[in-house]
Amino acid sequence: TMLFVDIAGFTTICERVPPDTLSDLVSQYFDRASRIVMDHDGLIDKFIGDCIMGVWGAPFPVASQEVKATLAGKLLDRETMVAPLATAWDAEGEVLRVRVGVSTGEVLA
Repeated sequence: TMLFVDIAGFTTICERVPPDTLSDLVSQYFDRASRIVMDHDGLIDKFIGDCIMGVWGAPFPVASQEVKATLAGKLLDRETMVAPLATAWDAEGEVLRVRVGVSTGEVLA
């Protein structure tokens, strides 16, 4: 099972927010999102730009992996993820919105 989460409109945000500030905002987002994935027995596979790729069931089996990934995805897309970071983003005149996708099944790698 794989989960992807990214920041909606990130390219446009990059054009408006100073690099040092953007780095701090994205670090906070990566930290919080990564903890949510790992708290649900997922592993962070990689960071791709502003996207986080989480996996369940590889390289080790995870019971109820589809349920755990979906629960993590719901938390990433709600107040649990966005609200604690909103003040810092608001201070820069930006709104943090994330997009989440979850897929499950066999993967050939």
